[in-house]
Amino acid sequence: MALILVSAMNSLMILMAAGFAVQVLRHWDIASGSELQLNLERRTYLISTYDVLLDEEGNVARDHGVAGLPTTFIFDRNGKLYTRILGESTPEVFEKIIKELL
Repeated sequence: MALILVSAMNSLMILMAAGFAVQVLRHWDIASGSELQLNLERRTYLISTYDVLLDEEGNVARDHGVAGLPTTFIFDRNGKLYTRILGESTPEVFEKIIKELL
């Protein structure tokens, strides 16, 4: 009985995730700035500003002290720089930092 219940719960979670994935695929428009777009970004933990990637003169990189690639910046909920990771990192490091911020 427990296995059937767990299996049903897993199926329900997959269906819910699939529904959200379809919504993201149908409505994702990073340039729109609409309320729907902002909601999708919040729910997927994505942000719509990639200043460093588009920083052709290197001003943003210099302002933030980019010394190597890749450089990852993690900001808190208030937009204040929480930490900077130079070079490659692991999912465990990102998970630890995110948990600290929650």
